[in-house]
Amino acid sequence: MPLFSMSRFTDLIKVADDVVIQTFGDLLRWNKTGGATVELMGIVDEETEIWGPDGELSYLGKAVTFRASDIAGFARNETVNLLNPETGEIVTTYRLQKTLSNDDGLRIIEITE
Repeated sequence: MPLFSMSRFTDLIKVADDVVIQTFGDLLRWNKTGGATVELMGIVDEETEIWGPDGELSYLGKAVTFRASDIAGFARNETVNLLNPETGEIVTTYRLQKTLSNDDGLRIIEITE
């Protein structure tokens, strides 16, 4: 078996993504349509930059990054609460809008307040 393989590299990136989300992420509550809730970790960014394939800036604004498997099947205008990790109280509520990027196990979703 070769020392380097693309599948090993991809697996390593996914592990690194998980570590970043768990280490630097915010505690969030996803409020699904129909009333179900899911607590998960994600990174809220007020100035997310998404760059296109030709180096052009295609998005600049608020977004949240999740592990794609954690937020599968979200619907536009469902809400996500940013929670105080010590008390569980809601700090801010965001509305999920649209997926900006979905690759390598991470999904970046545009949010509005």
